[in-house]
Amino acid sequence: MSPQLKMILGFHCHFPLALSDAEFETLYKHKLRPLLRTINKYPGIPVTIHFSGSLFYRIERWKHDDFFSLIGQLANRKQVELLGGGFYEPMLSLALQPDRIGQVELLTTYIRKHFDKLVTGCYLPSEIWDIDIVSALAYAGMTYTFLPENLFANTQVQSAFGLYWPYITEDKGKTLAVFPVPGRFDNQFLLLDAKNELTRLAEGAPPARPGGELPVLSVFPDLEADTGDGKNTEKIFTALFETLEKMNGLFEFTHASKILKEERKMSKIYIQTNNIKHYFTEYPESANLYSKAIWTKRIIEQIRGDKAKKIAANEQLWKSQGYRLFCRTNFDEPDAIANPLMRSCAYQNILLAEKLAAGNLFNDSTILSEDDFNFDGEAEYIFHGCKINSYIKKTGAYIFELDYIPKPWNYLSTYAARENGGKRAARGAFMDRLCSSEDAFFGVCRDCSKEHYRRTKYARKRAQLAFELPPAHPSVPFAAIKTEKEYNAGSHWLKVRWTLTNTGTECERFYFISEINLAFSGCDEKKLRVFSYENFELPADESFTGSESKEKSEGKKPVEKNKVFIPQIKALKFEDKYNETVIWLFSTSPYNARFSPVTSKVITNRTKRELEFYQSTCIQVSNYIELKAGAQASFEYAVYIF
Repeated sequence: MSPQLKMILGFHCHFPLALSDAEFETLYKHKLRPLLRTINKYPGIPVTIHFSGSLFYRIERWKHDDFFSLIGQLANRKQVELLGGGFYEPMLSLALQPDRIGQVELLTTYIRKHFDKLVTGCYLPSEIWDIDIVSALAYAGMTYTFLPENLFANTQVQSAFGLYWPYITEDKGKTLAVFPVPGRFDNQFLLLDAKNELTRLAEGAPPARPGGELPVLSVFPDLEADTGDGKNTEKIFTALFETLEKMNGLFEFTHASKILKEERKMSKIYIQTNNIKHYFTEYPESANLYSKAIWTKRIIEQIRGDKAKKIAANEQLWKSQGYRLFCRTNFDEPDAIANPLMRSCAYQNILLAEKLAAGNLFNDSTILSEDDFNFDGEAEYIFHGCKINSYIKKTGAYIFELDYIPKPWNYLSTYAARENGGKRAARGAFMDRLCSSEDAFFGVCRDCSKEHYRRTKYARKRAQLAFELPPAHPSVPFAAIKTEKEYNAGSHWLKVRWTLTNTGTECERFYFISEINLAFSGCDEKKLRVFSYENFELPADESFTGSESKEKSEGKKPVEKNKVFIPQIKALKFEDKYNETVIWLFSTSPYNARFSPVTSKVITNRTKRELEFYQSTCIQVSNYIELKAGAQASFEYAVYIF
């Protein structure tokens, strides 16, 4: 019996950088090792495998030399064809052209170095695809890729027959062969009767073309299936390969590179996708991460005369470009942007890249700059220092990113909540409200964080920035209050000063509340300890070094985990055990502090399981203000990080 169609059997294996070593060992023992051992037992079945670069790195770091050796053996006997792609599984459609090419070439070079194999094909998750990445893939030496069925919905492939033939696509004069992957191989395929599924697909295949060209079926079983421990997984893989071996008369098992050598006539196709940037409107955290990466890329491009430094900074930046942070995936996980581990890992790599690129550019000085950082048509303001970077929005005049470079960590990498109407509210630091109640969630409130401030001072070298919020419309609560807000920054500190003026004719009484959301790695005592001080004498010349003495501090008390409200204090001290840093929050006058952990409940995309993540700790500091007509009140807060 002669084969009715050709089959490409493939597997995609990836491991995000943010996941733990324990999670990697589970993947390795329960999926990767059983897969390769099974392939080795069936030398007559060619297999195509994609290992991401981050997975290769983790395998190498754990010194699984036997695994590398087995991959080499399978590749040398031409049973396994290795696929390339972006080293860290980046969102290629968002990356700049040099980064696209660089990521693909990095994985190609890695495979060539470790296995002495030239890679000409790549694997791309459907979320990554965009027609304008074709030229980058071609420039990087790729000649073919695999794409899932759903991407062909709006093309001239009108019937299921069309999914059995490779196509050619083009961008900027560069071409790429595309092999469709039918969408039937979801996370349950490995748990089903493979013979029935494959027989059904074979029966639905078109006949051979004139000249004897057989149709091609590309099968990529999803490794997300819950296959149990390593022994059970190996049984499942063995059952699949035994079935395939028995169906050898129906299928001709092969690799994509061999099919392309047949010099087939392939129809041209253009596969368009929706612009994935619409995701940014729903998830501003993704948009901020994207903006930060673009900003850091600009700094890297300014490196001159040090090629090694530029390469190292670029490779560090690439680690932050994992596609799961910029889209909704088909994996059984919540949106990755809601996972604080994924966000913090991305920011760490961006900040390390920025640190490599900037070097000693700022020394002990802090410089203020102005730029449309997040591409919204409005300028943002950035304090650059050797230890602290802070990013300030003009709307609300609040800080939306606070980076501590030495660790590195973005202490405002939190996750926005949804308001009553379903719109997601922003979170940051020094987001101000004027309220009738000391709890900003109750009573009448003027939310200044959503109002448009006017810039009144911009001193670049002195690192001083000031805004003014004029009186509001009479219908707004506390409309007569004019707010002047001034920022000043140093190497390891940031100060904010407010001057409130009553421009009305009647006395105004309200609570001034400023909200600060600090994103720690967790809120249990192993990761975070908080102390309050009834009195703390802060030096006036910024000479504070982070140490406390009995002469300068009084009334030190630990803040209990479930403590919600602390009245009349002068300072808070946050001991970040994970990063081994200390954050101080001082005020020129006693203030009240209200604490609440920010958590979010998210749903996994497949099984709809509910997970809960700690995102940040919300601190609302408040002062009671009573202003007669024409009167003013001034006060200041200072943040120090050591």
